Amino acid sequence: MFRPIPFPRIHPSRTIALATTTLVLLLASTVPHAARAAPSCQVVRFDRGQNGIEIAGMAPARDTLCYALTTAPNQTANLRLTASPNIVLDIPGVAEDQREVTFRTERRTYRIQVGQLARGAYAEPFRLSISLD
Repeated sequence: MFRPIPFPRIHPSRTIALATTTLVLLLASTVPHAARAAPSCQVVRFDRGQNGIEIAGMAPARDTLCYALTTAPNQTANLRLTASPNIVLDIPGVAEDQREVTFRTERRTYRIQVGQLARGAYAEPFRLSISLD
């Protein structure tokens, strides 16, 4: 003879908590990785009377370094990396995986990301020259 299996009774507050947790996990898995882990950017500041700067750093093996450069319109920005050929820079909307970039600026803040093209096991040294003319 068929006997139905009794279901355990779950308190309504536990049901809501379980549904909320499931929804949060589902939404978190659909957010792009870049939106979840946006790196904070170091602000690039020129010394008084100077139009250029050189930044020395170590490009991490599994991440990128971020620099924020705020510019006026119609300047010429020159960026050049001196490092192993494995170190590249990205400027979203301007350049990707480059070692040297020249472009006309707008009035905005540019995100300059420096990282390893082929991810290595160790951080690699670099020098980034930035000038505005």
